[in-house]
Amino acid sequence: MYAITLVEGTWVFGKYIKNSGEWHKHEHKPVYYCNALPVRIARSMLNIGLGDSLDKKVVDPCCGVGTVLLEASALGVDIEGYDINDKVVENAIKNIEFLDTMLR
Repeated sequence: MYAITLVEGTWVFGKYIKNSGEWHKHEHKPVYYCNALPVRIARSMLNIGLGDSLDKKVVDPCCGVGTVLLEASALGVDIEGYDINDKVVENAIKNIEFLDTMLR
């Protein structure tokens, strides 16, 4: 399968190569709340906010169970997360520890 698209004023033609979907495994974290930010939204927000620069410092002031923290960490972004609910912070730490074991 081939595709053609306009990128920054230039037409680009190429072969379609399916993304591995590697980042989808972050959806299976040990702690999840029904009102947690979906992984795709977290990744999209980071892509928009970071642009082409992964060396920015990011702060998530209401990190919840850490969905944005996980996605940022997977990208190698320097991020800090805070939340006023101690139980939620404990669960975010469990999720981060889970990601650390997955990335080893």
